[in-house]
Amino acid sequence: MIPLPESMPVVIIKLRRRAAVSGLMICLLLVGCDNSGRVQVSGTVNFVDGEVPQGEVSMIRFEPTSYQKSTDGEVIKGAYGYIQPDGSFRMTTLKPDDGVYPGTYKVCFTVLKSYMSGEPLIPRIYMSKKTTPFEQTINGPTQDLYFELEKLPGN
Repeated sequence: MIPLPESMPVVIIKLRRRAAVSGLMICLLLVGCDNSGRVQVSGTVNFVDGEVPQGEVSMIRFEPTSYQKSTDGEVIKGAYGYIQPDGSFRMTTLKPDDGVYPGTYKVCFTVLKSYMSGEPLIPRIYMSKKTTPFEQTINGPTQDLYFELEKLPGN
């Protein structure tokens, strides 16, 4: 066996420590240091009579009320969610169910009979940021939002 210089064990300990710290940092990055700033938002949409607004296209959209930046300096983007057959929805900004940035939003809806016809099943007032009566401020995770829509006359 070849004898090691006296300083060699110190070098080996330092290398092991650096490897351990580097490995820990990589694990943290891969596992979920999520600095997105988005929060989970979900809720329910119904018509006044309790029915669920459903068509081939059934969506809820959060449109920022003004130019806003998140706490990490990113421009706040709008979000959307699909209205499920039971009326529930979960909001998405970039990836499915990733939530929304805290802020104030106009809440819009798109419920169309079919993709091709573009025929709305709700009053147009709910479809535009300029005319929707709904505004929602999101400060943190929210799971109990509830929106009640009037039906389109004749439906």
